[in-house]
Amino acid sequence: MKKLLTIFLVTILIGVSAPMSAQNNKQGKLDKKEWLQKVKKYKHEFLTVELELNETQSKAFFEVYDAKEEERTKLERSLRKFERSLSQKINDGTATDAELDSCITLQYKFNAAMAEIDKKYESEFRKHLTKVQLFKLPHAERKFMRTLMENRQAHRSSKPNDIK
Repeated sequence: MKKLLTIFLVTILIGVSAPMSAQNNKQGKLDKKEWLQKVKKYKHEFLTVELELNETQSKAFFEVYDAKEEERTKLERSLRKFERSLSQKINDGTATDAELDSCITLQYKFNAAMAEIDKKYESEFRKHLTKVQLFKLPHAERKFMRTLMENRQAHRSSKPNDIK
């Protein structure tokens, strides 16, 4: 039954991802905010099935989970912004050794900071999930990402003029 629900959610994700990519705003670009909200919704559904959450658990868990994800996203964005800025300087030949050292240090500290965020939310997750569900969480997150990437890749490769 669990496998059928997972297959059902993946099918929905595939069915929704194609029309979502076809929805463009005035500039011909995807509405990123809307797309992210839909992905978030499907991630909630996917994790609910994978972790076998009941309604009460799901509501309480995702309030905490979304806060954690938002914090992680902010950290990722700040690192990526700094990396993009430095990449431009590298391409222009204007990057200094101090800037490169700073970015390298930041990259190594990034993983530790992400782990700290996860650790910060662990006690809250323990309030809403069983030990088995908490154990399954990182595996379910990776499975979701794999599924999302496979669907994206399948959608891109189905375009006949998308040869690189």
